[in-house]
Amino acid sequence: MKLTRIFCWLLLLMIAGTIEACCNCPEGLRYLFAIDKIKLQILDNSGPNPVVASADTLCKKCYGVLLELETVKVGQHKTRQPLFMESAYAGVCECLSSGFIGDSKDTIQSIQVFTALDFDSTHKAGADVTSYFFVDGTKPLPANGIFNQPIYTNTEEPKPIDYNFILMHESAYSQCQFRIVVTVASGKQFEQTTAVTHLI
Repeated sequence: MKLTRIFCWLLLLMIAGTIEACCNCPEGLRYLFAIDKIKLQILDNSGPNPVVASADTLCKKCYGVLLELETVKVGQHKTRQPLFMESAYAGVCECLSSGFIGDSKDTIQSIQVFTALDFDSTHKAGADVTSYFFVDGTKPLPANGIFNQPIYTNTEEPKPIDYNFILMHESAYSQCQFRIVVTVASGKQFEQTTAVTHLI
């Protein structure tokens, strides 16, 4: 009877260890990061893929903006491992290939784009032109700016997170400049203005 009771306790402890950590994955870190600041670069979309522009003059159909979210680590902890021996059930779960995962402290609530110069007859300097930009040239930014996108990374340390915004409407003028405002769920805002670009 005592041996049976001891065996049952050991079996329960093995199951508890497996449930706690799911599987015997390589030891890694799970950390929390936050957006520290944003950086803007002009994109040249004249080729098959957008690249950072090497000149301050672009064709009107080639303009884009690279939004770079610079992040910092604000906390971390080791991923848990099974308390006892590996269970036969551990094979049903998947391990992170890198052993690291970073979760954003905040989600991006909205991204808004304002023209700093007159853009066309209906969008003068200061007007909201968010809907004129497409994410990677395929999906328009919502006109109300609502983004609601969590961000994460599988790298050992926080890294910049990039978004390509391609301008899908041609300016009526020979110059353009934009102000981008990123708001996170906490209400904190990050704002930057692009350099003036000459359009041909």
